[in-house]
Amino acid sequence: MALRPAALVAIAAVGACVVSLRGQTAPPLPTTAPYVVTDPRDTPRERAEIQARRDHIVDYYQHRLDLSDDEFRSLRPSLARVIELQSDAVGRFTLPPPVGPATEVQTKAAALIQTLAAKDASAEQIAARLKALKEARGRAKEQLAAAQDELRKHLSPRQEAVLYLAGVLN
Repeated sequence: MALRPAALVAIAAVGACVVSLRGQTAPPLPTTAPYVVTDPRDTPRERAEIQARRDHIVDYYQHRLDLSDDEFRSLRPSLARVIELQSDAVGRFTLPPPVGPATEVQTKAAALIQTLAAKDASAEQIAARLKALKEARGRAKEQLAAAQDELRKHLSPRQEAVLYLAGVLN
């Protein structure tokens, strides 16, 4: 089977990246989680922009669910709660950072990252921080399941299917 020229270029580019990385040490781990707002440039304007992006993500589903403004207004809080809880429960931080205080999972993840960044951290300290993060994520999964059940109560079968395919519902 012959490879297309574009595939050969991609393979060559990946190979060049691998070769150029040999012999280099990995960059140090960050001391704070990337999803915890610690930026000293944090301003009300930036917070408003972050909140606008989060709102846009939630509002996107109004069209997907074929809802009127009135219908979506009643469904929006439940939908927003599910989407926000998914970040903590699953561990993927796909939303912009929260505008308010960090969640329990984000705090525990930041503590684990700081422990990993410390060269003198013991295995017991790392294990304890990891256990705390796993427990917090477990609680977040329980909260997510409850929020998804609450959201399902307000959905038609079609809307539930749309949100299931989008990964919003399990």
